[in-house]
Amino acid sequence: MGEFVVLAGLGGLIFGIVNLVRPLGRLHIETRAQAGAAVAGSLVVMLIGGALLPSEDGDPEATVPTSTVLSPVPTTSLASATTVPETTTSSVGSSTTTLATSTTSSSTSTTTGDGTLALDLLMTIPVELETPDGYDRDLFPHWSDEDGDRCDTREEVLIRDSGGTADVGSGCAVTTGLWYSVYDGVWLDRATQLDVDHVLALKEAWDSGANEWTTFQREQFANDLDDPHALIAVSSSSNQSKGAADPSNWLPENPDDQCRYVVAWVIVKARWELSMDESEHGRIRNLLTGPCEGATLDEGLPVRPPPPITTTTLPTSTTVVEGDADVVIANIVYDAPGNDVVYNDSEYVVLRNTGIGTADVGGWWLVDEKDHRITIPSTYSIGPGGELRVYTGPGDSTTTRYFDGRGQAIWNNSGGDTATLYDESNGQVDTYSYSS
Repeated sequence: MGEFVVLAGLGGLIFGIVNLVRPLGRLHIETRAQAGAAVAGSLVVMLIGGALLPSEDGDPEATVPTSTVLSPVPTTSLASATTVPETTTSSVGSSTTTLATSTTSSSTSTTTGDGTLALDLLMTIPVELETPDGYDRDLFPHWSDEDGDRCDTREEVLIRDSGGTADVGSGCAVTTGLWYSVYDGVWLDRATQLDVDHVLALKEAWDSGANEWTTFQREQFANDLDDPHALIAVSSSSNQSKGAADPSNWLPENPDDQCRYVVAWVIVKARWELSMDESEHGRIRNLLTGPCEGATLDEGLPVRPPPPITTTTLPTSTTVVEGDADVVIANIVYDAPGNDVVYNDSEYVVLRNTGIGTADVGGWWLVDEKDHRITIPSTYSIGPGGELRVYTGPGDSTTTRYFDGRGQAIWNNSGGDTATLYDESNGQVDTYSYSS
């Protein structure tokens, strides 16, 4: 409306000005005073019309108050919108995923210290049918020396789990120490009594998704020293009892270790993005809502109790259990009569420790009636109830077998012989005679 008022005033203004200059016939204004009044009135009309015009900001009634203007909704990724246990971030499960993110130390990726429930992590693991076809243990290259320190993965675990008591010889050969096997709750002092167990068996991993991994990924899984839940030194008997079973078919016989074992199982499954079958998932869920209710991820690591016996470290860095060792010559296996040539394991002496302590037999020596001597290297020891076979001929020595490398037999194959065992101080330990 203001526009029309302004236009009307403008028309009156023009009309008044013209009549001030010259009369316009019938429409003229009689006097100049009247024309001036018309001009003044027109100006007033224009001012009123200008006041009625809308402002530059528009109609205030049509403007949304600033307090009600909606800002755009921010885009939020699932990672930031949903709290997921850190263990589910490891990217290993498919063959198209690089392994770099999966080798993060599990001390930060799975054991958060924030009281995360193992049950919550379990519920993130998919339940799927297993795919067992095509499994071969060789598809998982294991016991690698990934850091190049001459200690393979098995030896690294034995050293780690010994609590600093392992005796490590040349070539990183672990011989003795003191280990606690959490599966059955027993103490062991010889490396030969132990297996290094994949908590999640290689076959179980294959059945649960590792069949889709690259060989490199399977090797990383089989040698996972970054995650302290993945590998553990336990008694050979308990490891053989477990085999490739999952928790629906096997749990540690030590009742104090069962909940810890289940938590560790869940952590490893989640870390490597492997699935569970229905019975496995159901059994673990029942445990975590029953006898293991409230178990957190912090409870997945084995606890090494104080040793039941003290240990003494010898000057040679060989750790032995305090107590009396009693080494005897238990037997002599000699070559067949008429043949003086030895081939590998055809002739050997059996040394047995019948005492309760570990015997360091390095530097001890055997001698026959004709003064043929075999000296045992310094790295050897025999634990309680253990044996060491001392072979005359050539072969590959281990922690329980020493091959002297001779090409000819020394134990008489006709008429018999006597073997005498001396310690490193030349003190006689035992003798053994036989007749053929």
